[in-house]
Amino acid sequence: MTAAEQLVRAIASGIPAHSRPRYREEWLADVEGARELGISRASVVLGAAATAITMDRVDPVVTGMPRVALAARRLRWALAMVGVAAVLAVGTSVGWGAGSSGMYPPAFESLVRGAAPVASGLAVVFLVVGVVALLWVVPAAGIRRSALMVAAVLGGFVLLAIGVVFTNLLGVALVLVGAAIGVVILAQERGLDADPAPARRRIVGIVAGGVLATITVGVLGVAHILVWNPLAKVPGRTLEQIYADMAAAGEGTGWLFIAIWCACWFAGCVVLVVSAIRSRRAGTLRVRRALAASLMLVGLTIVTSWFAGFGMGMGLADTFMTSGYDAAISGPILIMVGQAAIIGAILVAVPPRRVPEAVTAG
Repeated sequence: MTAAEQLVRAIASGIPAHSRPRYREEWLADVEGARELGISRASVVLGAAATAITMDRVDPVVTGMPRVALAARRLRWALAMVGVAAVLAVGTSVGWGAGSSGMYPPAFESLVRGAAPVASGLAVVFLVVGVVALLWVVPAAGIRRSALMVAAVLGGFVLLAIGVVFTNLLGVALVLVGAAIGVVILAQERGLDADPAPARRRIVGIVAGGVLATITVGVLGVAHILVWNPLAKVPGRTLEQIYADMAAAGEGTGWLFIAIWCACWFAGCVVLVVSAIRSRRAGTLRVRRALAASLMLVGLTIVTSWFAGFGMGMGLADTFMTSGYDAAISGPILIMVGQAAIIGAILVAVPPRRVPEAVTAG
């Protein structure tokens, strides 16, 4: 393959998939017959590049889809980028990067303090890309419709942010409203974003892995709350002595919070397993959705562990006059894993599915 052919193929890869095969075949034919036509191959490459740059990329003839569907696809990219930015920002502002009890090992403390600015920088990058993607919606949807879409995206994220800050029933309600807005936005592209036929064995494997991972992080979370963090917060005492001192001070371990939290992620595992079983019969669960749901379940199990540890944390703080921050490194490590799982779920579920190339005749 000549350099001109490689360049033409590279240029063709950057145009909408619906029109890509036709232009690629035409340009390759022009490169092959350039000498017979009395033109240089370089001029064919330059012509292809000019065509690709000036092409109307919102024209339904070029994209093979209505403008509103194209706008919805671009909006999903914006939603994914802004969503990743939000998760990174929350992790560094109120999660693992917010601070510590000063009891971490020095090496780990330095690692956390060094990682927080990097994560914040990545959040800014994803946010900028998301804003650019939002602006990219305008040519496809028009000013009025784009304004409505952007307002829905921003409104959903504002409600989610408020819900994260207010950790009470109002916060839970706002989180649900924000999530519902996201679901409505994603549903705008149902027809074009249909998953392929379910690969049932892969789905079973993904769900089994997701359930196993959720149980694992759940057990680790309980161990962090009841064992590792108390020992790190009150060095020099055994676990039995810590619990005895808390009981003498009239402080409990917050077992009810832990039980509610465990019940929630266990219920999530049951729902995931039931969905997989139903999928074997009716094909209701797809590979992409199974993977996204598994990652999200793992991530939410971890990032909601603060609720499970609330009672124990208050008991330790009141009994031993300590701070509310984690002292065991297992806390921030688990939160980082949960953050990564949620980001993975967003990147799997939210961006639009790749549009296949059109089949050319002959």
